[in-house]
Amino acid sequence: MMGPWRLGDVARSGSVGVRWCPGGQRFALPRPPGVALARALGIALALVLATGCNGLLGGSGSSVNADTAGQADTAGQADQYPSDATGDAIQNSDGSLGDLPVGDDGVGDGGADLQGAETSDDGSTGADQGEADQLDHDQTGPDVHTPDLVPGCLENGQCDDGVECTKDLCGLDGECTNTPDNSLCPQAGQCFTSVCMPVVGCQQQPSSGSCDDGDPCTTNDTCSGQVCAGTPAWTQACHYAVAPDIASCTGGSLTQATKLEALQVVNHIREVSALQAVSYVPAGDTQTQNSALMMAANAALSHTPPNSWHCWTQSGYDGSNSGNLHLSSSTAPQGPFHPSDSIVAFLIDEGVPSLGHRRWLLDPFLPGVSYGSVHGKAKVASSYPYVVSSTLKVIFDSDASISSSSLGYIAYPYQDYPSEYFKKDWYLSFSALVDKTSRWGNASVSFSGATIAVTGPGNVAQAVSAVEWNNEGYGLPNHLQWKVAGLKDGESYTVKIGNVKNGSQTLSFEYWFRLD
Repeated sequence: MMGPWRLGDVARSGSVGVRWCPGGQRFALPRPPGVALARALGIALALVLATGCNGLLGGSGSSVNADTAGQADTAGQADQYPSDATGDAIQNSDGSLGDLPVGDDGVGDGGADLQGAETSDDGSTGADQGEADQLDHDQTGPDVHTPDLVPGCLENGQCDDGVECTKDLCGLDGECTNTPDNSLCPQAGQCFTSVCMPVVGCQQQPSSGSCDDGDPCTTNDTCSGQVCAGTPAWTQACHYAVAPDIASCTGGSLTQATKLEALQVVNHIREVSALQAVSYVPAGDTQTQNSALMMAANAALSHTPPNSWHCWTQSGYDGSNSGNLHLSSSTAPQGPFHPSDSIVAFLIDEGVPSLGHRRWLLDPFLPGVSYGSVHGKAKVASSYPYVVSSTLKVIFDSDASISSSSLGYIAYPYQDYPSEYFKKDWYLSFSALVDKTSRWGNASVSFSGATIAVTGPGNVAQAVSAVEWNNEGYGLPNHLQWKVAGLKDGESYTVKIGNVKNGSQTLSFEYWFRLD
């Protein structure tokens, strides 16, 4: 009997490679093309050859092991090279291996041999009495493991789980891994954290802590309720685009936020008085800023400032001559102020008997506004050297068109009115709008014989005092003003004005107001 077979024996054989197995059995393979290929086949060829001694070579190249009944394993296929009853290989006359199947009795019957004899683990011929082996044993050679083929991946692309935020990798063991990676999720905002969740992908979760709301007029910005918000703070950075310097007579400039707030306050005042909104006029900014600078430098107000004033300029003079002026003085540094501080003061106009500032704000022909503001230390000696000044330009070369307006008068206060816009011990006012095509067409209105009646809760008459009227050109050139004592918030009052003359016409008006 031939001794143990080695892989090199195949390469050195003749037309066929012959392996001798224990018990005198043998099987043959076609001659390999040469030593180089035989060596290149490596362990894969060794696995195939090793399984040959166990009885059958499956058509797919895998071994077929018998179960306890001698039946072919379901993983095998019919033999390409069946053995006879004694295990001898069948060879055709031309030297090739026979391809006719041989039955259990060694006679070719044209059918696949599914119960052919095999060499069992103990070297005898016959059906294996144990479970089908994963390791094929012979008596003299080492055991060779034939691994099962497990479906798996060959490249990363086969592991795509369809989730945008996982890293999909194919491992060396053919297994896919899909690892969540938060960095692959887009960041939705400062107050959200993006988290990668298996299966569902990127999810946004609220976060807390500090943030930046992008508003220079807030401080201590914090995430709350998934929104970044700060505490309002009217800082110098919020107020000025370029900070002013009174000492060097530099007026600076305001931020768009400051200008926008000024416009919003003006338009809200006009809205609650049933007047149309106005626009902001950037062309007036130089005048208003230089006007405010002059007022601050000299710690004084004038609509016709002399050229002897500190920081005097022609543009500052023009702004002062066409605007409402406001000045606040203090012994300590102050400001800057919100635009609303000075603009609401213009509306109430406390201490100004003519109510000229209010009348310009409530002018139905007002086309727009420009706003300027400066704060710092005045250039003149003063007991109150720290000042904040502002100028609101209200006089322009042309008037707004109001021909389509249905308004017949301007009353202050009017209907539901913000209480912060009114001082109860100061003047109420009224102007008649009889000509909507020309401002000066309203100068013909006379209140010389007018009557004023105000009734409050329970239709009780309220005392009216300090009645004055004029046709001066502050805004609309007809004006009536009076005081009413004891007005209260939340109570409705009715105002009736009669015997108003406009040429040959006699006019009367009625309206109501409530301070909220």
